[in-house]
Amino acid sequence: MIAAAPAAPQFLDRYRSVSTHALRVRLAQIVCGVLLIVAAGWGLLAWADFAWELGRPLRIAGLIAIVVAAVAYAGHQLLALVGEWRRPSTAADIEDAFPELGQAVRTTVQFGDWSESRVQAEGIATTLVAALAERTNLQTRPLILEKVVPTRTLWLMAGVLVTVSALLAGAAVASWEWRTALQRSLLAEFPYSELAVLPGDVTVDEGGAVAVTVQVTGRNRHGIVLNTRSSSHLDSTWQERVLEPWNDTPPSGTGEQQAVGSSDDVPPTSVAAAPGFPDDAGRPQVRQTARLDRLTRELEYQASTGDIFSPIYRISLRRPLKVEELQVELTPPEYTGQSTSTVLDGNLSVLQGTQASYRIQFDKPVKSASLEFAWRKRLAEDGSAAPREVLSLEFPSGDDELDRRTGHAAITLNEDANFRVVADAADGTRLPEQWYRIRVREDQPPEISFESPADAVEVHSLAELPMRVRVQDDYGLTQAGIIFQVNNEQEVPLVQEDFAVVAAAAKEVETTGKVSPTTRTALERLLPLEHFELTQKDSVMYFAYAEDNRPNAPQRTETDLRFIDIRPFKRTYQVFDPDPMNGMGGGFSLKSLSELIQRQRFALNRTIQIEKRAAAGRPSDANAIDQLMQYETELAKSTRDTALGLESRGFDDTELFYQAEAAMLQAVDSLSVGKWENATLQMRDALKFLVEQRDLAALGILKNPDPARVAAIRAFDRMQAQKLRRPKTDKEEAKELIRRLEELAGLETAVSNTLKSSTTASPAKSDEEQPPPESEAEKPEAAVPQN
Repeated sequence: MIAAAPAAPQFLDRYRSVSTHALRVRLAQIVCGVLLIVAAGWGLLAWADFAWELGRPLRIAGLIAIVVAAVAYAGHQLLALVGEWRRPSTAADIEDAFPELGQAVRTTVQFGDWSESRVQAEGIATTLVAALAERTNLQTRPLILEKVVPTRTLWLMAGVLVTVSALLAGAAVASWEWRTALQRSLLAEFPYSELAVLPGDVTVDEGGAVAVTVQVTGRNRHGIVLNTRSSSHLDSTWQERVLEPWNDTPPSGTGEQQAVGSSDDVPPTSVAAAPGFPDDAGRPQVRQTARLDRLTRELEYQASTGDIFSPIYRISLRRPLKVEELQVELTPPEYTGQSTSTVLDGNLSVLQGTQASYRIQFDKPVKSASLEFAWRKRLAEDGSAAPREVLSLEFPSGDDELDRRTGHAAITLNEDANFRVVADAADGTRLPEQWYRIRVREDQPPEISFESPADAVEVHSLAELPMRVRVQDDYGLTQAGIIFQVNNEQEVPLVQEDFAVVAAAAKEVETTGKVSPTTRTALERLLPLEHFELTQKDSVMYFAYAEDNRPNAPQRTETDLRFIDIRPFKRTYQVFDPDPMNGMGGGFSLKSLSELIQRQRFALNRTIQIEKRAAAGRPSDANAIDQLMQYETELAKSTRDTALGLESRGFDDTELFYQAEAAMLQAVDSLSVGKWENATLQMRDALKFLVEQRDLAALGILKNPDPARVAAIRAFDRMQAQKLRRPKTDKEEAKELIRRLEELAGLETAVSNTLKSSTTASPAKSDEEQPPPESEAEKPEAAVPQN
């Protein structure tokens, strides 16, 4: 047997190595091809889903198609590879690559693996086979047999696969939509759009509001739509609501499970912080909100975007707690004699001291209820509004829920207030806030008005002066009367009436069982001045008073002091001409002194009012006191100026002027230190001095009726009176002009009658007294009285 050449095994080893390498490359190509088909199919399927949002069945079909294509390709390639493996395809490839080798490679490969016995059995000489192998080895030694392995194709396929994979990975990283599309193509349930709605199912108070907030996470190609319908009618149609963009400040009342109702509701929770909304920082989010106000019926609502619909949510209404009946039983103070009344309204107008008994019925059981009073005039120590007073409603004891529907409370009303009912129902609802107003009327003091005599009256000392006063009060009188006083001495009651309260009350109780107080009456009595032996120097004052029936602190009303001037019982009139040159006849009257008396009376009444106010414990008005002090000071100065003016014109009997001035200044000092009683007495003295001075001045001037002297005094008196009179408005000036014209006309008539009578009678004739003018300051100057 001839052995194979030594070089043959070397060729066969190289051949086997190249063949194995080629097989691996072919398998790698098949794998790359399968992966490329899968990657390309995955990308195409993701692109289709990206564009059209394929449904799950279509995506499953796409995946099946990709798998089928990959399997078909792999099967086909494997079958081809197996076929090639059965024949020396590598040898053929080498011969194709190196034509100079001819078929030596395939022959060498074919017989290289045979045993000698098989070669010999085929009738082939072993030496020939060895020689062929040696020759082939020598021919292939310088050749690079690995060139026949298709590695370039493999690298090309691998490059394409890497490129496709990189594109898919880059798209997934760069775009959430591509990432979602790739995930969805693998049948992952990640929607492009997610819809979230708050607050979902919610219960709110009737009349409240709900803010519905819709969030779309991801795509928002079709916009957001919110529809509502009535839940009480199944056939009701959906109505689209207007949605507003969400900005970090939500509409009032928005928030999870948040209803907008009364001011006592819990503050709203921001939807941005509320749980329930998905939070995906990698995907865009769009939020829109709609406010459903004044809900009076239950609703259903649903949000949608494209073909994505939220569940149907329900807004249920919780009927608020209501007051079915508010009844107030009002019992006025006993002294008014009024009966108890019942009102069905919380707004009240009552008399001070009225007892108010509240009965409040709710429409459902309550856990707690109270009345909250805000007193309008009460202040805290720091000057702020006083804290509100809370009065709890009382309910009957028991476990029955119906017993917790009607509450009672009672309070005495003494001042204005606002109040409200505060209540919490057993189901958690609250009574809406509603304020009621209470106006409290104070018991007014009695009213007094003189019907006669007039405010300023002048009578002789023997006159009987009728006095009539009318008195009334809103609920009842206990006392009334007229008091007069002569020369600041003891006050004497002219008439005093207690209305026979005790006897009348006892009789009425026996017959009717109740007492009806007197609320209106008139008092009338004659004032007989002849009993007091009065002269022109005397000062007579009087006033009326009345007291009501308010218990513990009856209210007393007094009129201002009224004054009676005393004139002589007889007057003698004579005609004289103080200034023959100007043709003016007549006499005079010190109008300036009358003006001083009137002003002092005014100041006296103001001081008496201040004294009464202080005695009643009420604070005095500082501005009013300052004005009164200034008024009295100016009046004292005018009194001194009048005295000095009369002295400079020949009238020296002015001592009472200075005494009146001193009393006025003393009264000013008393007012400045708060001695009201002393100020009143000092003003009374000043008034008494002025009244006495009026009579002395008239008598003193007439004792020396020098025409020039009287004319000078008249001119000064006229000028001083004009200084004293207050500035008048145009209307008052017109009235004053009319009065003075009427006075001049009366003067002309009086002078004419006097001249006529002087031709038939003596120059001085005494006549019986005639009714005088209303005041001394307004008497005709031509009639000069003489005693």
